[in-house]
Amino acid sequence: MRRGNLEDAFNPESMAVVGASSKRDYFFLRSFLRGFRGKVYAVNPRRSKIPELNMTVYPSVATIPGRVDYVFVETSAPNVPRVVEDCVRKGVKLIAIFTAGFSETGRDEGKTLEERIKETVKGSNTRVLGPNCLGLYNPRVGLAWRINFPLEPGDVGFISQSGGLANLVILYGYNRGLRFSKVVSFGNACDIDFMELLEYFRDDEETRVLGAYLEGVNDGRGLTEACLEVSLRKPLIMWKGGRSEDGARACTSHTGSLAGSYTIWKAVFKQAGIVEVKTLEELIDTALGFSFLPPFNGNRVGTISLSGGASVTITDLLSDVGFRVPPLENDTIEEIEGVVREVYPEGISVVNPVDISAAYYNPDVVLAVIKAVSGDPNIDIVVFDLPIVYLASYWRKSDNFEEKFVDAMVKGGKETLKKGKPFVVVLSPVGHEELWVEVKDRLTASRIPVYPDMRRTCEALRNVKGYYEFLKARRKV
Repeated sequence: MRRGNLEDAFNPESMAVVGASSKRDYFFLRSFLRGFRGKVYAVNPRRSKIPELNMTVYPSVATIPGRVDYVFVETSAPNVPRVVEDCVRKGVKLIAIFTAGFSETGRDEGKTLEERIKETVKGSNTRVLGPNCLGLYNPRVGLAWRINFPLEPGDVGFISQSGGLANLVILYGYNRGLRFSKVVSFGNACDIDFMELLEYFRDDEETRVLGAYLEGVNDGRGLTEACLEVSLRKPLIMWKGGRSEDGARACTSHTGSLAGSYTIWKAVFKQAGIVEVKTLEELIDTALGFSFLPPFNGNRVGTISLSGGASVTITDLLSDVGFRVPPLENDTIEEIEGVVREVYPEGISVVNPVDISAAYYNPDVVLAVIKAVSGDPNIDIVVFDLPIVYLASYWRKSDNFEEKFVDAMVKGGKETLKKGKPFVVVLSPVGHEELWVEVKDRLTASRIPVYPDMRRTCEALRNVKGYYEFLKARRKV
């Protein structure tokens, strides 16, 4: 039977940091103070003030005068059970134990300390994340364990057995345009485990897309059914650590989890409709596709590029992952040729891929070509391939060329999305990384997904399409 209410626990109105110390320059305390909308307390029995933060320090959680919903613990491992006892008496809803040195060490003393924590919270309404974790990130209430985390909420949830990878997902995801509903780092899972977190995010209305990094589970009964229940409501993207024999051994030393046979995990992924990814980049690429693009099942891609050679390689890469690049209808070809000839008499290749060549210097042509390709009945998805080096040459000649060009891309992308078709930009950073960042940020601000190369674009689109095909097949059953 589940204890407490995770919805209340994950939306705290007050919190305390236990073990806040100058040794880390109050790193976590400063991070929570930056944005948390509720009251933040500091706990350390060895001092009474933090002058540089103008804060009173309390000797224990019990001595804090107000209510405390969330406690972040960074004190030494032998002291943690006593802190947990204090929190239970105080009525704390959620504890995140950052401290390591428990069951993941494989040593008896660490296992004993973790068992004491489990026994202490048993029967109470106090829930525990960890030990050996970073706890809860909830930007909607300003709760962030790092000072450089974004505080704008979004629609992507993430469950991570690793705190370090949770950091990378949040920061890299933000750089690519993702915003998160909540992220939970759960470590050793002595209390709140992966299965319970699945149930929570399954029902969380703020989360439209769910990602997870998982090394293993201690009790896998019902895992397939639990994952399937999530997949039938929203995409579930899984990055499984410990696929190899050596990786499985590393899992045991990291969080004390049993990685299990990867063959079994593969079967779980297939039966439950889980989208499997194998790298941080693939995880973020795929989440971006789910978050920014409408659902789609078609596999016919209309591609626009600035180079004949690129057109060929784009077609090969799309074909490799199961997409088609069909010919455009004659009406579409005539429409594109008519627009282009007005500004570029040499003409272009209008087959599919559409190679607009030097006509790209005219943003009006760019917009017209996007509209024409997206309106073709033979096309389900539009991909625009744009090496930033070409854009940079005209950007230097005209102060407002970049703005007009990006505006054309945004308008074309939005019109494509209105037709229920995905619009994706492949923006290679080679040649001018500063401009790449500017253009990428403007496009993603308009919820147009940007990928750094065509291979990763194809993998992300394959993953997204595969999920929607799974849903379609399930509904026929």
